[in-house]
Amino acid sequence: MNTMRIGMNARICGLVLALGGAGCSAAVGDDPAVQEEGVGVESSRLVHSIDVGDGHTLEFYDFGEGQVGIKEEYAMGDKPLLDDAVALEASTLADLYRHVSPQTLVPAAIVAADAHAADTLSKPQKVYETLPERAAPAEEEVGTVQSAVVSCSPDHFNDNWSAQWFIDNFGSLWNYSCAGNTGFVMVNSATNRTKTDYYAGGSYSWLWRAFEGDFNVAGSFSIFRNGFGLPANVPLASGAIPPRKVVAWTIKGGWSNQVNHATSRSGCGHAGAAQAWCGF
Repeated sequence: MNTMRIGMNARICGLVLALGGAGCSAAVGDDPAVQEEGVGVESSRLVHSIDVGDGHTLEFYDFGEGQVGIKEEYAMGDKPLLDDAVALEASTLADLYRHVSPQTLVPAAIVAADAHAADTLSKPQKVYETLPERAAPAEEEVGTVQSAVVSCSPDHFNDNWSAQWFIDNFGSLWNYSCAGNTGFVMVNSATNRTKTDYYAGGSYSWLWRAFEGDFNVAGSFSIFRNGFGLPANVPLASGAIPPRKVVAWTIKGGWSNQVNHATSRSGCGHAGAAQAWCGF
């Protein structure tokens, strides 16, 4: 196995390219990153799940690259178990689990995922040459067939497919804060779109929510990571957004020179999405 040191300019260049920049040049230096021949990117792994009932679920993930995440899915109007403050301020999967299930011991798989993330970030960052063997399905695969046989719904509540409800609950700056008021919080949102796209730096505490406002036809989502050290966009998760449901992702940790992206799609044009992240 051959290794080489990658300079700080290469890390900055990777982030600029991830954000659409151009014209970077890299120089070899003393930055702690290593290139390894034939090293494949880690696939994301589901490590634990909780079914609350009535379609309300939580899933805990080890995303690799020093990142962990949790997905919560629930019906419009239900109260999420993972509230906004904890989602942004907690630092580990174990912290998030203790909040949603305080009367039980943290599962060993969650503890192991946190340990794996911490161990990864304590070592030189790797430069990968190949993608995971099993990539997540593209978002277009979810909901497309259903759209062909089920008609998009009318606006049954005459409230613009609940666009304002989504903004009031998830798209306002006043819904969020950062730990100890030591950082700043950024919030973006959109409603009634056929597609939404958001991204945030890998080391930020990132909360992203998607909503399908149509009453009949499901939407879909896809999350991926790119940036320095990665051979291409690395898929993290994808799936359906059932009608009148919210899918929320909280992602923690990772390298600052990589970027998380999330997209949502709606065949009926009623996708809503909002992100909040803490920066310093």
